[in-house]
Amino acid sequence: IIEQSPDGESYLGVFTLFNALLHGIVSFVAYRFKLADKNIFYLVTGLVLIFITISIPVQLDGNWVTLLWIAEATLLFYIGRTKKAGFYESMAYPLIILFLMSLVLDWGVLSRASMDEVGMDDYPPFFNVIFLTSLLSIAALGYINYLFYKLPTSATWVKEQSLNPIISYGLSGLLIVVLYTSFSVEISNYWNQISSNFNTDALSSGPNHFFHDIESFRVMWQIIYTLLFLTILGVVNNYKIKSRPLGIAALVLNAFTLLAFLTSGLFLLSELRESYLDPSSAPGDLVSGFHIGIRYLSFALLSLFLFISYKTLKQGFVDLKEDIVFDLVLAVTICWIITSELLHWLDLYGVSDSYKLWLSILWGLYALLLISLGIWKKKKHLRISAIILFSITLLKLFFYDIAHLNTLSKTIVFVSLGILLLLVSYLYNRFRNIIAGEEDSES
Repeated sequence: IIEQSPDGESYLGVFTLFNALLHGIVSFVAYRFKLADKNIFYLVTGLVLIFITISIPVQLDGNWVTLLWIAEATLLFYIGRTKKAGFYESMAYPLIILFLMSLVLDWGVLSRASMDEVGMDDYPPFFNVIFLTSLLSIAALGYINYLFYKLPTSATWVKEQSLNPIISYGLSGLLIVVLYTSFSVEISNYWNQISSNFNTDALSSGPNHFFHDIESFRVMWQIIYTLLFLTILGVVNNYKIKSRPLGIAALVLNAFTLLAFLTSGLFLLSELRESYLDPSSAPGDLVSGFHIGIRYLSFALLSLFLFISYKTLKQGFVDLKEDIVFDLVLAVTICWIITSELLHWLDLYGVSDSYKLWLSILWGLYALLLISLGIWKKKKHLRISAIILFSITLLKLFFYDIAHLNTLSKTIVFVSLGILLLLVSYLYNRFRNIIAGEEDSES
């Protein structure tokens, strides 16, 4: 009836809220004068909360729905824990799920608006209502987690041994995911708006690589942000929280992030270098030194990321020989990066055609360094890694390089690797007593 009347749709939420008020009065009277048992009281109170929850999206739109559901969930959880009212805490959990679903929808609105030349003006990066909603969501989830771990629950089902760890990990995980995603969405919003600011028709005369560069920058900044986020998360967990499940989860995420950096990240950095070397691909001053500078910013952050990952391994969250695992990961990472760096500088100086020669020499020198470190630090796994790298280098030389290198390059690489092999042989003979003693101690 209300919906069919003039302007009736505007009052549907008010009608629902009025229903909640009526049930609230009934609940108060029943409680005040003890006219019903607790089950009836909780039933009526539950209806009040349901009507209030429904009235919010009926009457309001957008982030207001999320904000009010956040407030309602936090208030119910607070009452449940501080007043030892398990019923209210139980009602808070569905609301937490609801406000998270609403927050995801808000993020979707932001993503669509950032790619629309008309709508993006309403959502400047980091200065918009959706980011404010995200920050309030983070604060609410943080406070809920604080109450969860600080005060005991009176909800019987939450106390169960099978459910309590799931709820604990779930609330903590939601806080971390919302915290990460809130800033990640804004980073994408920033680069999407930059892309929308350019008129592609005006640039259609050239190869128009700059729009590809924007996407490369967007993904690269997401990787850099992920490195920073996981680094901070590791520091907080190692020195403050000291949670074993969080430590294990962080190590798994660190492994995937490192792999993403070494594969996608280094590839995107090489794409940006190509644009820097060919500034005609974009008009004006769109190509700058930051096409190269972002490379070394990411390397600096990667170094800190690896250091914190090592500290996390040393916490003993996982049953591994952490020194061996980290040494091998670090050795592979350094080899990968110096290979990329060699190709980078060869390309900058315009001598990339000779990369096969220089790669073989670089890998040989790096293998020699690993063997030297393995003997000095008495680390057998480093020496084995060096031998494997030498073998790969020789296989590359005989089955790939010979067919592509000229006579002079072949001579240089063969002589260089021959000298390196002689040095390796000398080191093994010179320090064979140390190596033999190390093997005896292991046995």
